[in-house]
This record gives sequence, structure tokens and C-alpha cells, in this order.
Amino acid sequence: MKLTKGASAATQKYMVDGIRYVCENFKERSPGSHSERKAQKYLKGELEQWADKVEMEDFSVHPAAFMGWIPAAGCIGIISVIFFWLTYKGVVSGPGLAIVATVFVLLALACLVIEFLMYREFVDFLFPRKVSRNVMARRAPSGEVKRRIIFGGHTDAANEWTYSPTKYWPNNTTDKVSFFAYAPYESNVSGGRVGIVTSQIDDTGIPSIDFTLKEATKIDEMVDLVVAEELNKTAQDEAIQFNFRHTLSKINFKAKLGADYSGLDGTSSFIYITHMWIIGKKGGSLSFDQTNKLTNENSKFYTKATWKDLHWDYENATIAEGDYSIEKIMKMEEKEITEIWADGTEKSIKGIILKKGNKETPVDLFKKDQYLYLIPINDNAEEVAADGAGGCTSGDIQIGFHYDIVSKTADSSDDNPKYAVSHLETAVSLPANHMKRGKFYTYTFTISLKEIKVSAAKVNDWGSVTGNFDVN
Repeated sequence: MKLTKGASAATQKYMVDGIRYVCENFKERSPGSHSERKAQKYLKGELEQWADKVEMEDFSVHPAAFMGWIPAAGCIGIISVIFFWLTYKGVVSGPGLAIVATVFVLLALACLVIEFLMYREFVDFLFPRKVSRNVMARRAPSGEVKRRIIFGGHTDAANEWTYSPTKYWPNNTTDKVSFFAYAPYESNVSGGRVGIVTSQIDDTGIPSIDFTLKEATKIDEMVDLVVAEELNKTAQDEAIQFNFRHTLSKINFKAKLGADYSGLDGTSSFIYITHMWIIGKKGGSLSFDQTNKLTNENSKFYTKATWKDLHWDYENATIAEGDYSIEKIMKMEEKEITEIWADGTEKSIKGIILKKGNKETPVDLFKKDQYLYLIPINDNAEEVAADGAGGCTSGDIQIGFHYDIVSKTADSSDDNPKYAVSHLETAVSLPANHMKRGKFYTYTFTISLKEIKVSAAKVNDWGSVTGNFDVN
């Protein structure tokens, strides 16, 4: 990097320190990754110190498409050659395969020209979609506008694995070397390890990782721990190719209404999901009804465990005693509602609205790109247990779930909307044989209450009462 000669020593130091901070603390910044988002938030904070306006803009990316078209085009080319050969040898009569082969060749060339040379999105839709962001800062001029200056840069980084110092293969070609890798690497500003701590470099055997779940206050920073290993390699194997595997269970929640609901217009009446949490062993802290606190004495909600011998080890694992709120990643409505309590007092609450249309269409309970990454249960072997085996038993993980039946009060107005609320709370157990390593679970809660209906009304005949009365 070359710095302008006129830049002061303080400016140069600021630039170098900033670059170093990003490189050390926000590694593996592939487009749309969690690390890239953290780097963008950091840059936004830096820009806000001098800019008049700083904003972030989402846009879609398909990172794997830029180079992913190459093997796809290669496969198409190989198929084309085979089709031409079959036609040439007379194995297949007619020009059909030759025409298909020609189309495939043209398609491969189109990928080269449009995707690589013209830099247009031609086959991107075939690859996973992610969301990246632009960080835009503006500073207004103090005088007459003579020119507009635009600075641009990339917050993402090439997906390249490096190490230091350089190592070399043993001279004895029969010697074998095993390699291990994991991601992400976590550190705080001072360089200390946080949440993901590997065994010491001089420890024998397969490296282990002590993994600690993020605190509930930082649940939006949950990480997906991935590992890879290449065992017993020799110099003949040349470059090492890591195939990373997920070590955690990924969980997403949705909710919908049962068939009994017919009203709930979403304005004057609706269901309001306000709280969700993983119930702790002693729990109770997040229960709305403190006289009937939700607890789970059989909980296997691990907040800490060790990745050891290529599977999870629970010898020194920690099971949460208290409740673990997941409210921070819930997709709450921006507007609060004013709840009227029985004694006439008011309370503002936030939640997720469910209304009539959500009988068929479930609502996402988590914010975009937010999930739970939890330590698997009963993961005692290198191989993942087969379907219907291993994982949790019903009740190992229980979700505290609080929802309200909401309707506007008679004195409510557009300027001052007020609501009468009925509070309901329950515990939901994750199904047996779930919570396995490397599995993505999506659970949909169905909220059902039997609707009260009036089928008919009539007035009975007057009843007759007779008696004797003394009048003084």
C-alpha cells in the first residue's frame, strides 16, 4: 500500500490501524456473510464521525456464481463432446443429439461471454442467494459546488486460506500429515479468545474446540461453527482441500393460526406473539405467570460443550439453569400497542401480529438471516445418527411461548389506539430425534383456540310466581 506523501503521520496511522483492525477482526468476509455485515457496521460507525448522512442499502448477491459457472460450463462441454461422438459413430441415428450438443456449446460460450467478460448476471439464479449491503456516506459542501468526489471500495474479501509461518512436507515421502481447520475465528480487541477456544498447539491427538453459546443479549451474533479435516496426507497430495461441515443444529421458527379463527382483521383484533425463550433447568425468570413458572428439570440445553474426536463431548458441558431469551432476533412490529390492564393502568408492548390470512401463510418469527445455532444433543459418535435415532428426546429442549389475544377497546381511537389483552403462555417441546449435528430445522407453531359462536337466541316465556304476602 502506498500512502500520499502529503498525508500527516496521524492520518497514515489512522488508515493503517483501520485496515489492520478490519483484517484482524472481520475475517472471511465473503459477500453476504455475517463477518461482512459486522465490518459494514464498523465502517458505518467510522463514517458517521465526519459525514452528514450515513445509510445502509441491501442488495442481493450470488457469490458462488462468479466462479461457479466454470465447472457447469465444463460439464456441459463434456456432454456435448459425448453427444457429438455418439452421433459421429452412428450409435444414435439422426441429428437430434448433435443439435442438442450444439445448443450446449453455445450455452457454455454464453456463460463465458455474459457472466465473465460482460460481468452480467446470466446464471446467478442457479446459485444460493445472499444479502449484502452498501454503506453510503454523504458530506455536504460548505461553498460553491465545482466538482463531485466519489470514493468507492469493497467490504468483502477474497475467500483465501493462509497460514504463517510456511510449512513444508517431510522429506520422507512415506510420512503422513493430518490437517484440521475450523471457522470462524473469534477474538476481542485485545486478541483474547471469545466463545471458540481450541486446544493447545502442543496437545497430542485430534484438536478439540471448547464452544460457548452467545449470551442472550448477543444472540444476534450467533455463529455457525464449521470444521474440516484431511487425515494422513503425503507430499503426493499437493494442495489440501478442506470440506467444511456444520457442527451445530440450525433452527428457525414460524407461526400460523389454527382453522378455528375466522375474524382477526389485524387492526381491531389479532393474535400478538410477545415473548419466546428456551426454558432453563430451573427457569421461571421469563414466565409471565410467576405463580406457575415454566421450568424444565430434564433440560439438555447446552450453553457450553467440547468438540472432541470429531463429535461433541459433554463431560464438562454446561446446561443452562436460567431461561434464555430469543426475543432479540424476533421480528417484532415497529409500532407498540397500548395494553389496558384490568385495573385501568396502561402498558406498552411489542410483538408479532398474526391475523386471518395467517391460517394458510405462516409468519416468520425471526428477523431476516437470523437463526438459532445450538449445540446438538446425544452426539456421541463421529458419524451422525441415522434418521429416527439419536438426537434429543421429547422434552430435552422446551420453548417458552407467550402470546396474546388482542382486541381494541370501545374507547379506542385512531389517534389513541388502546387494546384489551388476554395473556396465554405455554411450553412447546421439540420433537424426539431432532437437534442433530448439521441439520436445519424449521418449526411452525399452530395457535388454535376454539372460537366462541352464537348459533341462535330466543326469549323464554314469562315464568309465574305465586305466594301469599301479609300487608300490615
